[in-house]
Amino acid sequence: MKLLNLKALDKRAMYRLLTSAVVPRPIALVTTKSQDGSINVAPFSYFNVVTTEPPRLHIVVGRDKKTNERKDTSRHILATKRFVIQAVTEANLVDANQSAKRLSPHQSELDITGFTPITRKDFPVPYMKESPVAFDCELDRTVVFETSEMFIGRVVGIRVDEACFTGGQFDIINTGFIGRLSGNSYATLGKVIDLERP
Repeated sequence: MKLLNLKALDKRAMYRLLTSAVVPRPIALVTTKSQDGSINVAPFSYFNVVTTEPPRLHIVVGRDKKTNERKDTSRHILATKRFVIQAVTEANLVDANQSAKRLSPHQSELDITGFTPITRKDFPVPYMKESPVAFDCELDRTVVFETSEMFIGRVVGIRVDEACFTGGQFDIINTGFIGRLSGNSYATLGKVIDLERP
């Protein structure tokens, strides 16, 4: 195998290498709410489970590439300490992708997508009706990096679509979960291999 010279890789080359090698990545559709009440929806593929006892999830949000300023998602999480993580599926992928569009701080992705926000009394941030699972998160801790921040959320509520959730787990194939690849590519869940752990 060839050893790459990391010093010779610029930011773009490193991004392409990592995002094409670490695949497929689960995608978090994150809903936040600003202090003035505006709703933000955005997808993030630097996302995964952190712990199960208690349940924690993390997302990594990069700063604006041109200005290095925090994005709306980051600002809202830091201000309110609340966010909702939802799944991206084949059925909502187009809207999830559209929600990545750069908008002004006071414009909501709800204006340009077909997502339906569901508000409730028990948590201040709405979830999107079009996702089969929603994790209500309270900010547990933040890890600051050079051009991004990792937000670790403690899960305080989980909502599931009972049509695809039986026996305590999801029918992952028929639910249509989507994974992020590199560039403009996404992966569906195809062949599943079952292998008993030793």
